[in-house]
This record gives sequence, structure tokens and C-alpha cells, in this order.
Amino acid sequence: MRQTVFASLLLLLAACHDSGGSSDPELGRATIGPAGGEVAITSGDYAGLRLQVPAGALLEPTELRIFDD
Repeated sequence: MRQTVFASLLLLLAACHDSGGSSDPELGRATIGPAGGEVAITSGDYAGLRLQVPAGALLEPTELRIFDD
């Protein structure tokens, strides 16, 4: 299960790669715990993009952030 989440995160980060640069490369952040949750981008070029983390994928609250580099 964790491998799936991390693989999804890597694919998401690769999909967000843009060499154009930005003043704030952080697109979204959320603290997600054992119950699961999501990181959602609500504005800009990637608005609507979501990373869903299923229940049980994380053992403790963990901050996840999505960046555009």
C-alpha cells in the first residue's frame, strides 16, 4: 500500500515538472494521518490536481507538500 502511495507521489511530482520557474514553487500542502486525506491544488496552472492518500498509508500525521520546480 505504501509503495503505491509513494509511486503515485513520484508520478505526480514528475507531472508537475515545469522549467518555467515561479516565485513560490510550493503548490499545496496538507498534514495527513492514518485516516488518510488529500493534498489539493486550488489555483494556478495546476488547479484541480489532487494527491489522495488512502487510510492506513501513513502511520502518523505527516506533512505532504507539492512543489513546482
